[in-house]
Order: sequence, then structure tokens, then C-alpha cells
Amino acid sequence: YVMLEGRHPAPGEDLFAEETRMSPEARDLVQRLIRRRPAERLSLEGCLVHPWVMMRCGSLSKVVARNEEVERVRRGERERRAVLPRDPQDVTRLRRELQDVTVQFQLPALMRRRQVALCYSNDNSSEQVDSTW
Repeated sequence: YVMLEGRHPAPGEDLFAEETRMSPEARDLVQRLIRRRPAERLSLEGCLVHPWVMMRCGSLSKVVARNEEVERVRRGERERRAVLPRDPQDVTRLRRELQDVTVQFQLPALMRRRQVALCYSNDNSSEQVDSTW
């Protein structure tokens, strides 16, 4: 809540008043995380596949993307990306299929926001990258 709103809530304040800066997806994530009983809270796995974390280009997505980019450059890797026409209806299935591509072709394929990325190094032949793509 504090990271998204930029302030602590006042005692007794409705966390999701109309003047909130949070998107509906962000509000949903926060509501699922601030449950009184820990067993009712969204799990880490649930957080990682939540639509706000997966698809929004919020601060978390930007930080993760920047860190990945720095690591790729450090390792001498490159990337080919495709923009998805819309948010995937079944994120879990898409992630599983990208994992299959990674295992089969030995080239990491992953999803970022509304993009699918294929990572490769300068050591990979262009034919290998093109056939995987």
C-alpha cells in the first residue's frame, strides 16, 4: 500500500477511497495481500502471476526489466521480442509453453508485460535463433 500510494493510511481510513492513485488491478493485489489471517493472503506464487505484476509497466516491472537488461549485457546476450496483441487469457499456460521452448531449444524464452522475449548470446548461430523464433 505504502509503495503504491506513497503514504501510510491514517488510522481507520478506508484504504481504497475514490481518490486512490492505484489501478483496479493494484487494489486487487493489495486487498489479497492485507488479509488479517496469513492463510488467506495471496501466496508468493499467486503474487508473481497476478495480472498487475505480470502485465503492468509499473515500477516493479521497470526495475526487473532494467536489472535483466544489465545482466544480459554483462553476459554478452541479446534478445528478440514480440509484442502480444492483448493480455494472455491463460498466463500459466503461456509460461509453461515458454518453458517448453526454453528446454527444447536451450534458449531462454520468457514473458515481460505484453511481450515474449527470446534471449540468446553472440555464440548462438543466427539459424538456431531464427528456427527457435
